Amino acid sequence: MRQFRVGHAVLSAAAIDAKTGFMLQDLREAEFSRTIINCADEAIIVADATKFNRSAPIRIADPKAIRRLVTDSPPEGALARMLREADVEVTLS
Repeated sequence: MRQFRVGHAVLSAAAIDAKTGFMLQDLREAEFSRTIINCADEAIIVADATKFNRSAPIRIADPKAIRRLVTDSPPEGALARMLREADVEVTLS
């Protein structure tokens, strides 16, 4: 994967919280996500609001590595603050 260059990496997350950021359940998926984030011009996470304020065992990347979160409901409180501080653009869809 490291030999590829991509414009947009569109990834998922199993959980998102203000302390850890974006997380997954599967180690191989997380390793793939980290690799493709490093090869991408822009990393995008797509996750519905049921993933907010939940936890999973494997952190994907520093939230600052993610350019945009596409979701169905605006995050609130500490999670919204963390996303703003990491310059993660929230797009509602």
